[in-house]
Amino acid sequence: MKRFKKLILMVTLASFLMMSMFGCYGSFTFTKKLYEFNGSVSGNKFVNNLVFWLLGMAQVYSFTAVADVAVLNLIEFWTGSNPMAMADGVENIQYVTIDGSEFKLLMSNDTLSIETMSGANKGAIVELNYDAASQSWYLQQQNGSVKVATMHGDKLDLIYPSGNILSVDVSY
Repeated sequence: MKRFKKLILMVTLASFLMMSMFGCYGSFTFTKKLYEFNGSVSGNKFVNNLVFWLLGMAQVYSFTAVADVAVLNLIEFWTGSNPMAMADGVENIQYVTIDGSEFKLLMSNDTLSIETMSGANKGAIVELNYDAASQSWYLQQQNGSVKVATMHGDKLDLIYPSGNILSVDVSY
């Protein structure tokens, strides 16, 4: 019993220190979206409560909370934006410098536009669009769009111009 009390005390202390030392613990957007979905299932509070209990017993809320803590809130801490928080019409602009050239990245929920701000290709713009139906990213070119990446479960297939495919495991 003494060992159990010590464990509880240590977990509580560690949790408190993590929250107070880092100052930003994230917005928990994934969990909030699940909660909003739960609330939109029906106008009946009894049905919503039943769905809440079913999702809780199926560990869905636990999964979203862990995904928020371990991945999404960490991304939000370092980049300033949460990938799950981007809604239709919302844009995020970031500037990046690579090998002396500056790039402007304009991101929305289904588009990534990269503009060269300085260097040899100043003014050049590359645009990528995401198609949710095929779970694929397309590079927009003058003669049409070209598929450059596709998701297959936990695998991201990067498609080279030569036709070769590089599969990357993106599971967490």
